[in-house]
This record gives sequence, C-alpha cells and structure tokens, in this order.
Amino acid sequence: MPNDVTPDRIHPPHDSAPKDGEQPVTLPPVQHDPASGRFFLETDDGEARLSYRQEDGVMDFYSTFTTPALRGRGLAAEVVRAGFEYAREHGLTVRPTCPYVHTFLRRYPSYQDLVI
Repeated sequence: MPNDVTPDRIHPPHDSAPKDGEQPVTLPPVQHDPASGRFFLETDDGEARLSYRQEDGVMDFYSTFTTPALRGRGLAAEVVRAGFEYAREHGLTVRPTCPYVHTFLRRYPSYQDLVI
C-alpha cells in the first residue's frame, strides 16, 4: 500500500468462529483502500481481501482471497459484506464476477438489489 494512502476503517471488529480446538479471535476491522481497489482485514495469521475495479458507478467484485490459515471463519464474507455496504452507501451498483461473491449473494440475498 502506498505510504500516502490511509485505508478507511469501515467495519467494526468482531469475533470469528474458531475451528475445532482453537480459541475465538477478535479480528481487526475491515479496511478499504480505494487506491488499490480492495477491502481487506489483516491479522498476524494473514489476510482476507476482496479486490474490485470501479468504473462509471459500477464496482466489479472480481476476486476474493483468504490466507489458508484463516479459511472457514467467515472472513471472506466479512470483506464482501463491507464491499456491498460501501456500494450501497455511495449509490453504486455491483457486478459480481468472482464465484465466491455469487455464493455470498445466495446466502445474503438482501444485497441483490445492488447487482447488475
């Protein structure tokens, strides 16, 4: 991330669901870095992120990634939810080209009104 970019903190911290034998972890808030086109959260164990491109009022959610050590805790859903909330707050629409975002929309249909 460029030194002159301060990501927006847009999602409050929460507790992630632990995997078997693990303790719950309070996660940092989801951050937004418009310069690099991503929503992300970072922990000591890695990161989860949603990458997007924006043009003419449309956000193309084209990729999600979660570090293997953090998978299965709902972190991808958190960064995607943050992206949809940002789009809603700023009057934008979303083109979901990432397969995971389609899965998210089936689980959370309340965001379908933003999809083109």
